[in-house]
Amino acid sequence: MVDFTPQQTGELIRKFFQILWYRPDGLPVQEIFAQIASSSWLAEHEYEYDPEFNISHYERAVWSGLLSFEKAGWLIRERGRWSISEEGRQACKRFTNATEFYREATRLHEEWRQDISSLTLVTEIAEGMAWKQLRRYLLSMNRHEFLTLVADLMRAMGYRISWVAPPDKTRGQIDMIAFTDPLGANRPRIKVHIQHAGQATLMEGVRSFASMLSSGDVGLFVSSGGFTNSAYELANERTDVQLTLIDLEGFLDLWIDYYKVLSDEAHLRLPLKPVHFLAS
Repeated sequence: MVDFTPQQTGELIRKFFQILWYRPDGLPVQEIFAQIASSSWLAEHEYEYDPEFNISHYERAVWSGLLSFEKAGWLIRERGRWSISEEGRQACKRFTNATEFYREATRLHEEWRQDISSLTLVTEIAEGMAWKQLRRYLLSMNRHEFLTLVADLMRAMGYRISWVAPPDKTRGQIDMIAFTDPLGANRPRIKVHIQHAGQATLMEGVRSFASMLSSGDVGLFVSSGGFTNSAYELANERTDVQLTLIDLEGFLDLWIDYYKVLSDEAHLRLPLKPVHFLAS
């Protein structure tokens, strides 16, 4: 096993912060690791794989450090995406020395850090790798395949789908229409728009979709690339229409929540299997 000094680990974590600094919406951990790996200052042996965890030595060092920075409140993790808290930004400015930066984070949660076991680390790494695999699988789908998954989920949630856009549809803001009853006699009517396998949806995209909503409509915007902060702000500020934004992590959370009542066909389209770890 390659041992990293506090200075080396601190430099790796500062690189982690540097990558996230201008990304308030956060990034998936594997995307951050890919950018760290492109740094020329890493030694060749640090790229080699640790056989115990099946990840590179530098990734293990980062994971070990991240746990302390998260517990210190300097980093935030939500469904596989990491972002910097305001406390983390202030700490990064205060502690410009990599060693001091790392040691202060571990000091703030020293007791917890001493209890970190290989079991805890295995679970953390497994969760990160699982999300990486699921994200890659979902983004490899074409737009209509992803739309079919959204329709599967809505049926499992009890909604009645009255129309789904055909595979050759390339224009328009409405990809699906659903109701809360079999006949579509009751309001609200739910209009769904899908944005798949692209960049984060901008405020303009949400505004354009909102313009298609009439009185008594509910708008559901599903974007596998996520949304910018301004897009979320617009959705929250609109009082004339009801808008719900769902990113890829939110979609997966709902898929897991309703997995037991999804159809057999839906299970085949996105099959999941729980894996149990010994609790630490």
